[in-house]
Amino acid sequence: MANTFHPDEWEAWLERRPLRRQLSDLDHQVGFITQRWLYAAYVAATDVVAAEVALESIGLDWVEWRFGWRPSRLHEVR
Repeated sequence: MANTFHPDEWEAWLERRPLRRQLSDLDHQVGFITQRWLYAAYVAATDVVAAEVALESIGLDWVEWRFGWRPSRLHEVR
C-alpha cells in the first residue's frame, strides 16, 4: 500500500496544484479514475512522446513549487 498514490494526488499532480488538505469524497475519486485517468492513458498511448514531454513538464513544475528550484530538462522539447 505504501507504493500507491491516492487519486487526489494524481489529480493535483496533473493540475499542477498542491494537494488539498482533505481528501475528496468517494464519488469524486471514482470519477477521476473512470474518466480522467482513462483519458490520460488514451492520450499516452496515442502520442507517447507528447505524453512524456507533458509529464516531465509537470514534474519540473512540481519540483520548483515544492523545493523552490527548477531542475534542468531531461529531454529536448521537439
